Amino acid sequence: MNNRAPTTMLSPNPPPNLQVTFRKPVRITITVPHSTHSALADRSDQEGRSLSNLAAYILENALRN
Repeated sequence: MNNRAPTTMLSPNPPPNLQVTFRKPVRITITVPHSTHSALADRSDQEGRSLSNLAAYILENALRN
C-alpha cells in the first residue's frame, strides 16, 4: 500500500485563464487610544488569536459592510 501523498504536476506557464495572482499582505502601523488597545488585547485573548490578526479581521469586515 502506498502511503505517499499524491503529487500534482503544474505547468510552469499555465494558460492565462488558469493563472492565479497572489498578493502579499501589506504591513501597516496605526496609533490607537490605550482603551482601544486594551479592548483588542482582551478580545484577542478570549478568541485565542493574535491582536494583529483580530485587528486585520475587524478592519476587513468593516470595509466589506
